Amino acid sequence: MTGNSDSQSDEDAPDEEKKPNENPSGDIEKADTGSPALPPPEELIAYLAQFLQQGASGTSFEYRYQRSAPLPTPEELKEYGKILPSAPERIMRMAENASEATIEGEHRRDNLVRSLMVGVPVIVVGCLAFASYLAHLGHNVTGMITALGSTFGYIISIFGRRLLRRKDREDSD
Repeated sequence: MTGNSDSQSDEDAPDEEKKPNENPSGDIEKADTGSPALPPPEELIAYLAQFLQQGASGTSFEYRYQRSAPLPTPEELKEYGKILPSAPERIMRMAENASEATIEGEHRRDNLVRSLMVGVPVIVVGCLAFASYLAHLGHNVTGMITALGSTFGYIISIFGRRLLRRKDREDSD
């Protein structure tokens, strides 16, 4: 869950330094993540309305609230349920299906990588054997091209696997 709060003031408004973990009531809160703890939107709006009523002319505020999560909050689910009684169950089912599809896709990719790890070396050995056979028949240039091509292909596949592993590690971090 993320939230953003921006404020702007005109030339008439006094400049005040913002403290990193201070909420509108002036209390300092400790945040484990190092980011300021934001009050619920209703409290912030009430505080701003009170502030403006006390004579903060020339001051404007902008408040943005953004939330990112796979599921709505329990309160949002209740509201959806009021509109359409089957909505909370359908939303949960959609989230479960999306999770299962993600896991299935990861399994397919893992199986493909395992198959390539076994299949590519077998193909390379077969190409090298064929290159030796061609050289034995007197087709030295063709045999050499086949041997070099299969060797370079194998080297490229090794680097490709390393790049995939590195990408997986970055994605998991």
